[in-house]
This record gives sequence, structure tokens and C-alpha cells, in this order.
Amino acid sequence: MSKKLPLLGLVLLTIGFSTLAWQINKPRPDPEDPYGMAFEFLGCPGDWPADLPIVAIVKTERGGSPSFFVQDPGECGLAVKEPRYELDGSDLTLSYTLYAADAVAACYCEFNSRFTFKHLPPSVKSVSFYHRSE
Repeated sequence: MSKKLPLLGLVLLTIGFSTLAWQINKPRPDPEDPYGMAFEFLGCPGDWPADLPIVAIVKTERGGSPSFFVQDPGECGLAVKEPRYELDGSDLTLSYTLYAADAVAACYCEFNSRFTFKHLPPSVKSVSFYHRSE
């Protein structure tokens, strides 16, 4: 019994640190943004599927806050910065900048990200995405 207590303490400590790290890295909305946009870059799980056109895909996610999952074909090795949005009447346009942080390879990677808002006006009827390149 006494050997199990240190192990249990170690497990609880690990869970506590993991929860703290998740809270620190969790995307937070910009307090200055009137719609509370939060951006989360989810990484590049692999090459862009060869059977899909080289065009970004935006999917509306179900849930409490308006959230959009973006799959964007970009050159392998690029990094993401400056997420933003533009709201023009009923059109919401999401974007970010791709830039070369290291060597770039001759392939297309599937960049996955999520744009989440605290709220959006009910007039928003269409959502699109594009990336800028440096």
C-alpha cells in the first residue's frame, strides 16, 4: 500500500501539470476584438490529398460559439502568422499569412486551423478563406 501512494501522487501531479499546460496554450480571444476571435493553428498532419483541388476548405463546426475549421493547402515547411478576418455585410473572410521559417519543400501540406468567435452578427451568411504569402 505504501508503495502505491508515491505512484498515485506522481500520476496526480502529471495530470495537474497537463491541465495547466492545456489552459496556458488554449487559444484566447483578443479582448480588443469586438467579435472575440480566437485562432488555433492545429498543424500539418500530412500532404494535401492528390484527389482534391488546391483550394482551401472551410467547414462550419457545431457548438456554442461560431467556429470554422479550415483546411488550407500550403507549401511544406511554411509557418502561419497574423490570423485575421474581414466582415463585409453578410460575408466573413478568414485569412492568415504563410511565411518561410525554415526550408520549404516542393509539396503541398494540409494546414489545419480553427477560427472561433464569441459571437457574430446574424447577417453573416457566407464564410471564405485565403492565405497571404511572404
